Amino acid sequence: MAKPDWGALQDQFLAEHAKTGISPKDWCEAQGLNYATARRYIKKPSAQKLRRDKCAKLRNARCHR
Repeated sequence: MAKPDWGALQDQFLAEHAKTGISPKDWCEAQGLNYATARRYIKKPSAQKLRRDKCAKLRNARCHR
């Protein structure tokens, strides 16, 4: 069985979430994905922004040593 393309699935989820407000768990169940595995990859937009901000802060802290 081929591994899922999590990037493409995340993009699909974000499009559906923007239209309907569906939760990651409900979306995964509708797509036939195991949510326990998919929750590592499928995130709400706010979670992605927080992660990007955190990573940017870490990169900046490393650069300014």
